[in-house]
Amino acid sequence: MIMFEGIGRRRIASRSLDEAPVRDASSDRNALERANATLKEELARCESALKDLQANETHFRALVETSGDIVFHVDSKGCFTYVNGAAVEAILGYRAEEVIGVPITHFATGASAQALDDELFKLTETPGSMHVDGEFLHQCGQPVYLSINAIALCNSDGRFVGASGTAVDVSEIKTAEILLRQALSEQHAILDSATVGIAIVEDGRIARANAELERMFGCTPGSATGMAVESLCGVDDCAQWRSIVANAVNGRSLFDNDEVCRRQDGSRFWCRVAVRPFTRTGSENTTIWVLHDVTDRKQKEQAIEHAALHDTLTGLPNRALLSDRLEQAIKRAERTNTKFGVLFVDLDRFKIVNDSIGHDGGDQLLRTVAERLRRRVRSADTVARQGGDEFIVMLPDVASVADVERVAKDILAEITAPVSIFGNDYVVTGSIGMSIYPDHGSDAQSLLKHADAAMYRAKALGKNTYRVFTKELDQQASEDIQIENLLRSAIEREELEVFYQPRIELATGRVCSLEALARWRQSTLGWVDPCKFIPIAERAGLIGELGDWVLRRACRDLGQLTDLGYGDLGVSVNLSHCQLTEPGLVAKVRSALQEFSLNPRRLELELTETAIARDVDQAVQIMECLERAGVSIAIDDFGTGYSSLSKLKCFPIRTLKIDRVFVSSLPHEEDDVAIVLAIIAMAKRLRIRVIAEGVETTDQRQFLIQHECDEGQGHLFGRPMPLSQAIEALALPHSRPRSITALDRKRRRVA
Repeated sequence: MIMFEGIGRRRIASRSLDEAPVRDASSDRNALERANATLKEELARCESALKDLQANETHFRALVETSGDIVFHVDSKGCFTYVNGAAVEAILGYRAEEVIGVPITHFATGASAQALDDELFKLTETPGSMHVDGEFLHQCGQPVYLSINAIALCNSDGRFVGASGTAVDVSEIKTAEILLRQALSEQHAILDSATVGIAIVEDGRIARANAELERMFGCTPGSATGMAVESLCGVDDCAQWRSIVANAVNGRSLFDNDEVCRRQDGSRFWCRVAVRPFTRTGSENTTIWVLHDVTDRKQKEQAIEHAALHDTLTGLPNRALLSDRLEQAIKRAERTNTKFGVLFVDLDRFKIVNDSIGHDGGDQLLRTVAERLRRRVRSADTVARQGGDEFIVMLPDVASVADVERVAKDILAEITAPVSIFGNDYVVTGSIGMSIYPDHGSDAQSLLKHADAAMYRAKALGKNTYRVFTKELDQQASEDIQIENLLRSAIEREELEVFYQPRIELATGRVCSLEALARWRQSTLGWVDPCKFIPIAERAGLIGELGDWVLRRACRDLGQLTDLGYGDLGVSVNLSHCQLTEPGLVAKVRSALQEFSLNPRRLELELTETAIARDVDQAVQIMECLERAGVSIAIDDFGTGYSSLSKLKCFPIRTLKIDRVFVSSLPHEEDDVAIVLAIIAMAKRLRIRVIAEGVETTDQRQFLIQHECDEGQGHLFGRPMPLSQAIEALALPHSRPRSITALDRKRRRVA
């Protein structure tokens, strides 16, 4: 302040001396007083400005010192000349005095220090501003990320003398960026290493596709991006795919289904396609697609399902598919007031020809006849194999019996044409029975039954002819009624017998179980074929009573086998659909087991696919109850019925029995080999034991052993026999269970 006062006085004095004219003393005194007054005013203003400046400086320093960001000055060499101590200590852990005089690059790491040095050098060449984001080290050694902004300071000559700026702690942002990049990198790695195709679709076009999707569809790397998702569709009409996208985006439905897709080369394959909405910033119509190549599974399912609905020998529809088509034909005929015909075709003396040329020749003959039948009828007609040498032909939309008779004549002419087998010509004939809907029946069972009766009439008339069902053929129905009455009495008096057929563990050759089979020797009729009386029992409602009797008798005999020392042996009993739906089935099974003090695990109940397929959900509930009771469940005749493969994994079963129709031509028939291997592989994956029925040759046995089939059953190992004969067979050394039973020890002591 003294400095400013001196300067003012000198200026005023100088001005007064230069400008003042010669005046009198009074004038000089007045002028001097006015100059002093002016000087005092200027001094007052200067003092006020200085106070304001000091106040502003104090306020500025307070702001700087309390700032959360580092405020700094560096000299021309980049050394700190000023820092706000609180911020430096909070961010870097150093006190202000530890920083002053130290180069700013000293606290930075590697590339960050070099970047700072380069930017400071640029300021010396071209003063201006600089910006550096870099990594610094906290006093404790932890990395700190700072965003530095500074401007150059120059003197009056424009020479660079330093820089002033701020350093903002962006560690949280930087860490978040690093984590985000890592997450994105991991996501990309996961997507590209996934074994399913994944695509993000925006507005119907692929915005991102992983490597597996590009491989699945034959795209070069990166070429899938931008493609219309419709290009993945395997059908010409892509409307469904557009609907999938629209519904998923709008949240109306989430798509998950097997679809046909198309590769870039035009080839088609099956994919499991799942589409879900996907929220993505900046895009509203985004979905995520997950595609899994299921071609192998589809082919296997189709093969097994085809086998379930078609005869494996001829490729014709089997009884299950025929039954479904008959039901559809009945509904259509009712709706349109039309008729259709059913032809029951049976080859004459086929057994004689089959025995003379062998099974392979017989199979070739059946395939030839099947092809001729298929060739003779219209595309809308159905030709099915009923079993053995029996075929069914269904002719929709016939006007009269005469139309059906014309077809029957053509079929007989086709059948009688010579068939060349192994270089020789063979001639077979056929007998045909016919029924007309609705004249001869209003349901599938009646139509088949009446056509069958007419066929037997044609055979009785000398074969190689046809007959239409008539009322006279009702005599056969009378015979069925007679058998029904006799069977009813036989069940009440327990005149039936239970025979046992052994099941062999293929790997060891030991008998591991016996199957209980009902047999009937009537006093006047003699032995009645089970294929005759079992269907009659089912139609008459006797099958439940008959099945209960067989179950109790089998448990009684199993108890006898236990007393003889065969405690490891099991017994399997067949259950019909009628028994399966009985409310008291589980209680009856428990009662039979408790009565004879049997381990439930030694009893196995066999159900056919047909019985299960009538009401799958109810069948599963009953099987679960039986399984909780400790009883094992097996599916009999697997492959000939119509069970849902999607439900199979839900069945609480332990055993699958491959039907004899698939085993009979092993190991020579490729189709049967493929189906048997597929069934075995499927069962192994589901941890289910596999039994092959109808094993008759050592070649069949060796094939089954080679491909890890667990058990076998058939004439090669033993025919059905009374319990006494079964016990004798079990006494043979090769038939004993693994464990040494009490009976074995007793025999050894006697010896």
